[in-house]
Amino acid sequence: MRIFITGHRGQLGRALWDELGSRHELVGGDLSDWDMTDRAQAAALIVNARPDVVIHAAALTNVEYCAEHPAEAVRANGVGTYNVALACRDADARLIAISTNEVFDGQVSQPYQEYDPRHPINPYGYSKYVAEQVVERYAPHYAIVRTAWLFAPGGVNFIHKILARARSGQPLPPIRKDLGEAAHFLWLMTGEEPTPDAEHTLDVSYVLHAEHGFNASTFTGRAVASTLSDM
Repeated sequence: MRIFITGHRGQLGRALWDELGSRHELVGGDLSDWDMTDRAQAAALIVNARPDVVIHAAALTNVEYCAEHPAEAVRANGVGTYNVALACRDADARLIAISTNEVFDGQVSQPYQEYDPRHPINPYGYSKYVAEQVVERYAPHYAIVRTAWLFAPGGVNFIHKILARARSGQPLPPIRKDLGEAAHFLWLMTGEEPTPDAEHTLDVSYVLHAEHGFNASTFTGRAVASTLSDM
């Protein structure tokens, strides 16, 4: 299968590349040589690549930066995703769009289900909410995979930030009230690989939660790989 990965040089993009590269033909686009907010650029690279599937991992994910630059967040995550979705339609390619738990407000007392009402409460969450709506409206066949707290070797993430502060003798930031199951750590300790709750085929469009707490980019890679398994 030929797969196009947007943001293939980023933390998640690299994990996806490592996870899928041995079984599929991969191509990608990322900043410095590709701007997904430019409709012509987005379309040209994706359509010319002739992919069967596009995994849309590229995004502006710095929550604090998005709060200070909300219009830029919508342009990157909303307009960029719109252009990718249209390119998938032109290329007759299926789309796997990576989203976030931030499309919800966190005010419920039980785990969110995939089709619960979305209610983002910060600019980053809103920009990804816009992105999900764009995918649902314009992508011919899609899967939306929501995840959170991504970390992987070489990435900028909360694990590396905490380790850097500890090594430099700085006080650690106070723990917030976020709660999740430590699925990735459990995997490291037991050797048992975490798997998504269900496997799907992209013959239909759907939403998948890959949020088992401390989700590694590797786990999201396996969640995405699960959506490809029956294709």
